[in-house]
Amino acid sequence: MLEAHWFTTLGITFLVLFVGVYWFYVLPLVQAKKAALITVIFGALLTTGLLYDLPNLLGPFRNLLVVFNWIVPAALVWINRDHFRDLDQRNLVALQIFRVLGGFFLVEMARGLIPGSFAWLAGLGDVTVGCIAACLCLFFKTIPRWGILLVIVLGLLDFASAMFFGFTSSPGPLQLFAFGFHNRINTFPIGIIPFFLVPYAIVFHILSLINLPKS
Repeated sequence: MLEAHWFTTLGITFLVLFVGVYWFYVLPLVQAKKAALITVIFGALLTTGLLYDLPNLLGPFRNLLVVFNWIVPAALVWINRDHFRDLDQRNLVALQIFRVLGGFFLVEMARGLIPGSFAWLAGLGDVTVGCIAACLCLFFKTIPRWGILLVIVLGLLDFASAMFFGFTSSPGPLQLFAFGFHNRINTFPIGIIPFFLVPYAIVFHILSLINLPKS
């Protein structure tokens, strides 16, 4: 377990509890049940594995666990996309506002627990996407198509960057940075972000893409 600051643990715990019910605020009941089931099953399995140190037990294969959990829930939603049409884009984009809490990466980097090669881009990327989402929801009654695309593109690029620098900052055949640093990105509570919260945000990007207006 990572000796994270109590405020980091509080913020991540809040998000885990909140996003589990967010579906029922923004989606019709039948759709909310389906989406919640997909994300919660994967989230519960991976979070349990995280608490029992599964990533470290897998050694260099730990990264495949992250890839699996990022792709499969989003793929299941996309395959069943006809069940998730006619949704309010404001509600979908608003979920990304909570990414400002990615600033916790910077907090734990300053405390010497996360390498800067990962934390700077991941933390600032999340904060940037969260602020853009907040501005779109605040200043537009109907979020324009370009705004939705901006959040989707920047949001997914941020995750791709975080994945790259997360992999290359961790011990294993892909390591390029943070040699000699005891990298604990995949340790509770920070590990909750890539193992549960990131897949959740990706699913909402996919929902926004499914409901993207034509013009």
